[in-house]
Amino acid sequence: MAAAQGNHPPIQQQQQTAGSSGEQHAVPSTQAPQQNPHQGDPVYRAKNLMVQLKENLAKLMKVAAATFQNAVDSESKAKDDPNQAQFDKCLEDFYAVCDQIEIYLKLSLECAIHSAESHRHLPLPQTTKPNSLDTQAYIQLIGTVKTQISCAQEVHDLLMECSKRLEERKT
Repeated sequence: MAAAQGNHPPIQQQQQTAGSSGEQHAVPSTQAPQQNPHQGDPVYRAKNLMVQLKENLAKLMKVAAATFQNAVDSESKAKDDPNQAQFDKCLEDFYAVCDQIEIYLKLSLECAIHSAESHRHLPLPQTTKPNSLDTQAYIQLIGTVKTQISCAQEVHDLLMECSKRLEERKT
């Protein structure tokens, strides 16, 4: 739960801190929400979670030490140890942050693979503006479209050939 609260945008954080008796009241923001240029970057998000991971690990170690010390001191095998429940919660929080970091790193890897594949299959360099057609000349666009049409025609021909071979084998 603590991991999810740290990822709210600034407006939602204002709403959470505005409540005086646990209620959440909407607080209109006079400022426009500031967009972080790295907000969508999964590597940046994973790096930000590292601080939370360190805090959770430190808390986990403290609770584990207290639980271990309590078990050694009491030498009882009582299952109703309150420190055990706290240890389980800390361990769950730690694993939750680890899972989030893993997801962001996998997403980052997928983005890198996708980018490399698009650079390999698209003969023109990609621009940073997704809707900007001004950066590519019309001639370059025609060349790209012709290349894509020829690739699609090759795929079509291969599929038709495979289909004919399958039909021949059936008869």
